[in-house]
Amino acid sequence: VGEGVVPPVPAERVADAVRHVLAAEGVQQAEISVALLPDAQIAALTQEHLAHEGPTDAITFALHKPGDPPLGDIYI
Repeated sequence: VGEGVVPPVPAERVADAVRHVLAAEGVQQAEISVALLPDAQIAALTQEHLAHEGPTDAITFALHKPGDPPLGDIYI
């Protein structure tokens, strides 16, 4: 979260949600980063990586190789 930005939910709640989803999927080891972005920043990521105009709810980037534990970034 950027300086002076108040996240809409506590960071621990986001972390709990990620842990819950990973556990439900049977994932025991993972490294996931989550960034909560304002519409302008996620719109820029959407334009750059998906060639779509405007904001979206979430963009994910898987950075692991097949068969490796999940490693990735989530932008919401």
